[in-house]
Amino acid sequence: MFLERAYGPNIFSRLVQGSETRLAQIEAARQTRIGSNVEPRHSRSKEKTGTLAAATLFLVLLAACARADAQNGQIIGDTNCNGDVNSIDAALVLQRTAGLVDALLCEEAGDVNGDRLLNAVDAALILQEDAGLISRFPREKELTATNTPTRTAIRIPTRTSTNILTETPIQTPTKTPMETPTVTLIPTLTITPTETPDARLSDGELIDMTEAQASKYLWERVLPNGFVKDSEFSQDASIAATGFGLASLPVMAERYGENANWTISPAQAEERARLILDNALSYQNQQIANPEQFGKAGFLYHFLGANGHRSGESEVSTVDVALFLAGTLTAGQYFGGDIQTKANEVFNNVDWQYFFDSSNDRFYHAWKATCTSGFGVSAPDADGCLSNQQWDRPTDEIILINLLALAHDPNNQGFKRSLYAWPRVERSYGGYEVVNSYFGSLFTSIYAHAFFDFERMGFDNPTGVGSAVQPVNWFENSWNAACANRQFVIDEAVNNPGEYPAYGPNAWGLSASTRPDGSYFGDMGAKPAEVNGGNPSHEGIIPPYGAISTFPILGDRPCLGESPNENHPLDALWHYYEDYEMFSTYGPWDSFKVHYIGGGFSVISYSARYLGLDVGIEVLMIENWRSSLVNNLFMSHPQIREAVNIQFTDANLPANTK
Repeated sequence: MFLERAYGPNIFSRLVQGSETRLAQIEAARQTRIGSNVEPRHSRSKEKTGTLAAATLFLVLLAACARADAQNGQIIGDTNCNGDVNSIDAALVLQRTAGLVDALLCEEAGDVNGDRLLNAVDAALILQEDAGLISRFPREKELTATNTPTRTAIRIPTRTSTNILTETPIQTPTKTPMETPTVTLIPTLTITPTETPDARLSDGELIDMTEAQASKYLWERVLPNGFVKDSEFSQDASIAATGFGLASLPVMAERYGENANWTISPAQAEERARLILDNALSYQNQQIANPEQFGKAGFLYHFLGANGHRSGESEVSTVDVALFLAGTLTAGQYFGGDIQTKANEVFNNVDWQYFFDSSNDRFYHAWKATCTSGFGVSAPDADGCLSNQQWDRPTDEIILINLLALAHDPNNQGFKRSLYAWPRVERSYGGYEVVNSYFGSLFTSIYAHAFFDFERMGFDNPTGVGSAVQPVNWFENSWNAACANRQFVIDEAVNNPGEYPAYGPNAWGLSASTRPDGSYFGDMGAKPAEVNGGNPSHEGIIPPYGAISTFPILGDRPCLGESPNENHPLDALWHYYEDYEMFSTYGPWDSFKVHYIGGGFSVISYSARYLGLDVGIEVLMIENWRSSLVNNLFMSHPQIREAVNIQFTDANLPANTK
């Protein structure tokens, strides 16, 4: 079905004609040619090798079903230097651009359109030539045939300073964020010069589509208990992503029927909230009898299965449960009735004091039922151990924890002091002063904004508890952090253009994500940072969610020296959409990287997967920019309002928008 949609019924029927005979011939050739001409990556696992074989066979099938015209010695397109140009060469190009092989025997020959890029456009042209759909490659001579596909015929001027032509990949299933992804790249036929291109989306349409696609993940990628999966094909749920999922349900309900993007009715959204909260209450009620499986002190495990049991060696995490609780209260405020009652019960079942160190007014990161490496602090009830690490550096996560704990127990003097119990060191980069996080990862300046409307809250109030630390306006701090992140990327692009070719004013937002090889890069960040003497870790990888999630922070207020009409997250979104074409079922993939290979070719690698946290924060932050719905709902909760008024004495809080 995908191929018929991608190529159209007429071309598709030509491709499949006579497939069985031709497929057998090319598969036999593939077994000999690929094995002799390509050096595989030694790190590739058996599972990855098997999937690669399936991916190659799929691409071979695509073109094997069509006419195979020998090129009479023409070397353009002959990537394995065997004197023939066919679907084998297309498959090799796709494997090379996906990073699944290190080199091709005749790599330069793969650039059949002469644009100095080796990507799926070249593979598509090879397949079309092999199928008899075109008579020559663009690189061979001037094009004259009106049915010859080109890229330039349908390119629309972009809003960006870069214009990198790329493949349109479709991913194969993966399981967990730590696995190495196997990416199958399937070329999409390009519109011919004589066709009328589709009308360009408006800004509003692109924003709406991105938000709706991301929310679709939170609705579809769930376990039977309603909890949101950590990654697209994982077998366990993330308690934090489930919090984002709960907060997204009011968004889906409110936007239902606005256009074809929004299909979840209010009744469906309400029932999903009820399912999640009923299960959460059930898990909390089983903790006393079985904390090893269900968690501790009302806190659920970071990762859990469909029965609520702990997944693997997961810990009970204070920040991940904080995100879950924030989403819980948001859903309760919107749906009211029994949903609100259940949400309040879940929230009030949590015992923040269990994770609190009264000697320094700081919270511990986590708890495990057994005392293992990193968990050596005896728990208050001597059941298991708390983590050795405490929340002792500035980050949105610690603000979220501090304020939720205070909302739960507004008379707790230690909780009041906890917001000021860690150092507030201000560092500078690019003219931006930031009370920065340790790694400088952008999400550490974003997450709490999904729920707390810091722009309305003003400065916090350390003198109210007798603290000598400087007060901070956390909205202004996040604006400075986001602009510093963007400026750092721009500077790195200028100073190291060959090393970081993807970086630029419209490709920024360095933040924790998966790498294109599937490994997790949790400490990715930008200056200013504390780690490594102020030198954060970065590798030229761009996670699109980083910039996209700054809509409420930068959408109406550009960075220093920029035009007042600039919308940095929108410019980045257009860049990802038009110049990388990395949008799939749930919006842009988790990350991408551009690097140079021999002969001056640029290769783009993708982490062709989705993480619940990364798409979840996109939904909430885009919606907050559009309507403030999530902020208004969350901050209408009376316990949240009380906590905010304690710590932010000048806060201007909205009423319940319900």
